[in-house]
Amino acid sequence: MGGVIVPSRSILPRSPFRPAVSGRLLVIASDGCYRPDEATRAAERVTALRRAGCAVLWLAFGPDPRPLPGTTLLELTDPAQAITAIGKAATTALATTQP
Repeated sequence: MGGVIVPSRSILPRSPFRPAVSGRLLVIASDGCYRPDEATRAAERVTALRRAGCAVLWLAFGPDPRPLPGTTLLELTDPAQAITAIGKAATTALATTQP
């Protein structure tokens, strides 16, 4: 079953204490089986995060995942593969950060 995304701090304006260049990445590991109301709220949060410059990686470990719009889907057969996938996504998020 899907989980609930609660990225409230991630969509706040940039803090004056945060470095000017920083990458943001949200990783969701889910099958995407949400109730319609949950999917709507989660999609709104993902959209807000993307607008704030946060990359969103969706890791799916089972067949027929239903990722939210605006996420980058990566289907994995072994949970241990997530380590490398998250590392690559974090590197990409840092490399594409605009100061």
